[in-house]
Amino acid sequence: LVGGIEEALNSPGIKIINIGRFSKEKEHMRLLKAFEQFYQTHEDSILFIIGGHGPLYHKTLNYVNRLSCWKNVVCIRNMENPLPILNKCDLFVLSSSFEGMPITIKEAAALNLPVVCTDIPGPHTFMNQYNGYLVEQTSEALYQGMLDFEAGKIDPLRIDFDLYNEKAVNEFESLFS
Repeated sequence: LVGGIEEALNSPGIKIINIGRFSKEKEHMRLLKAFEQFYQTHEDSILFIIGGHGPLYHKTLNYVNRLSCWKNVVCIRNMENPLPILNKCDLFVLSSSFEGMPITIKEAAALNLPVVCTDIPGPHTFMNQYNGYLVEQTSEALYQGMLDFEAGKIDPLRIDFDLYNEKAVNEFESLFS
């Protein structure tokens, strides 16, 4: 990205973020295909991919460099605390082909960010329970999710975190009683 992270975070366009290591199951290429399509009509939009460890970092960068949107993609290999960047973004997108229950969805929800998530077993029930936005595992579906967000059709997850935490503590304590 030309101009650096601060300039990107303060830009007027839609800021989309994905947090997940650079590995096959995170499907960053799928996300990048969707963003490339979105960028065609939203040239001020920015995509942040904050990775972490994983074997596909360089392959991801090489792919980004072949896209017309390359100047609007920020790939960060590793970051101890991605929450300050997450907090300045507009939409969290989980593009994975499989997951457990990713903490990143809960972090985005805690920051009141809308979430577009591929419909996979790990987050499926959670997303349905809290009125999340699930899409098929395709770049076209992720692109449609971006368009639906822009059109105001996607709200943040509806989670009462006090109640959620109380329930989690009770479930944990029930394991020992």
